[in-house]
Amino acid sequence: MCGRFIILTFDSRDALVFQISAGNGIGCCVNDLSSIGNYDGVVNLNNGELTLFDVLAGYTFIQHWWDAGELRSNFTFGIVDVVSPDFLGDDAYKQTLRLSSNLIWSSIPRIALGAEYLCLGVRMLALITATPPNRGLR
Repeated sequence: MCGRFIILTFDSRDALVFQISAGNGIGCCVNDLSSIGNYDGVVNLNNGELTLFDVLAGYTFIQHWWDAGELRSNFTFGIVDVVSPDFLGDDAYKQTLRLSSNLIWSSIPRIALGAEYLCLGVRMLALITATPPNRGLR
């Protein structure tokens, strides 16, 4: 689910944007999870069954256009939450929280210069990696 709401308080281009994704085995569609290896699921080496991860991911941001020409900012909050199978214990990726803000200037059409501040928190005790059969998880 996603959406965009226009905020007419300051500028007609100001907007609130959001997206929420939830499901089983959708890790490849979530940036935070695809960057650590398409975190869709894991094979239980004890019984050979594939177990998919339950994922909840979302973000929202406010885009504000400043009075100084083509100058804009985005203020973003995002979260990714993963429920891992019980057999992994507490050693798997759990959650990412992200806050960011930026300032972007578009002096020429199709060219944008900007700076961004990003604050990121990740709860993960160990990274799960794919291994050949007959080997344990690293």
